[in-house]
Amino acid sequence: TTWSQVNQHPSTLQTMRPTSIVTPLAFVLTVLICTAVVYPCSALGERDNAPPSSPARPAPRFRVQLDRPPIERWTEVGHAYGPQCLEAAHIIQHFLGLSDREVGAADLAGEVFLRLFPAEYADELRGVSQSSGVPLGILVMANLYYELSAGCTSIVAQQLDGTMFHGRNLDFGAGDQFTEVLRNITIDVDFYQGDSLAYRGTTFACYIGMLTGMRPGQFAVSVDEHTDRDQHGNLLEVIEHRDAAVVGLLIRDTLANSTYEQAITTFSTHRLIAPVYLIVSGVSAGQGAVITRERNYATNVWRLGDELMANRTTGDGVWFQVETNYDHWNAPPSSDDRRDPAIRGMESMGQSGLTLAGMFDVLSTPPVFNALTTYTTLMVAKNDTFAAFVR
Repeated sequence: TTWSQVNQHPSTLQTMRPTSIVTPLAFVLTVLICTAVVYPCSALGERDNAPPSSPARPAPRFRVQLDRPPIERWTEVGHAYGPQCLEAAHIIQHFLGLSDREVGAADLAGEVFLRLFPAEYADELRGVSQSSGVPLGILVMANLYYELSAGCTSIVAQQLDGTMFHGRNLDFGAGDQFTEVLRNITIDVDFYQGDSLAYRGTTFACYIGMLTGMRPGQFAVSVDEHTDRDQHGNLLEVIEHRDAAVVGLLIRDTLANSTYEQAITTFSTHRLIAPVYLIVSGVSAGQGAVITRERNYATNVWRLGDELMANRTTGDGVWFQVETNYDHWNAPPSSDDRRDPAIRGMESMGQSGLTLAGMFDVLSTPPVFNALTTYTTLMVAKNDTFAAFVR
């Protein structure tokens, strides 16, 4: 399957034609700003739809060898999921209203834009493009697109013996078509250095960042998009500040060599291209935190057991923490309240009854589980438990 073959079948999504593009860099600027403006992650109307009725299934698992040349690391994934990645890229193209000529311009712009990525990750993207057949420009935009437009629910919880559990749903899409495509390219990836496991993560094929990941014996992390923040400055942040990180790539770097406390520091201080929430769990009692990030600083670091922020009526902040896509100190909007149902589910289970199966049940309760949920991942960094399920 090639890009041209996929493109013979027009998308059912309505398209919007951008004005003509003069230069490749201007093209990228226009498209990515449009992405941030017209496709917010919350897609609130779609969340009201019933979640899928099909049973959850384990995500396929792949191995990425970090001591291979970066351009070769994702070859197996690209070959396995080329047609599905092309389908996802096709939907993005038509959602953004791009003609084939503009896609060609994007391909040229993609190589220009790769100069803003660390060389290692730029080579990984080149390799993914070669092995999957997805044009490089669309692939670069998709890697930013996934990052800026993902809604989520994340839960950190502590067992009575101090073991830390971490669960998350990743919600994404603007309707059944794209969400279903993403379900079909959801994978688990084990990153190895030589014969040693460095870290694990759940991601989408052809997306090289990690929005859900774990370093065994150290910490686990998930990212929730900051729905109530203006995303317009994201692209300018990349261009003006070369040290502004793509959060999925920052997570990979941090998973490779950090402890829990080092991760908290990095996630609280490193400049980012977009406001996000970073939810982190460790291996010891009390090691849970929700980091509320603006691009340049942390607005708040909410640690498990913080007396000033704990709700002893429900247990939220005492033995568990729930984060969706809104500041935890404010009430979520009634049109998108997944937080309160999750809190009620955790409270009903109780700390003495806390199990991974119980956490999965909470994450499977509507509207926490909804029409946009692509996958659920459960993690325990202390004993290297990592299980992802396609929803």
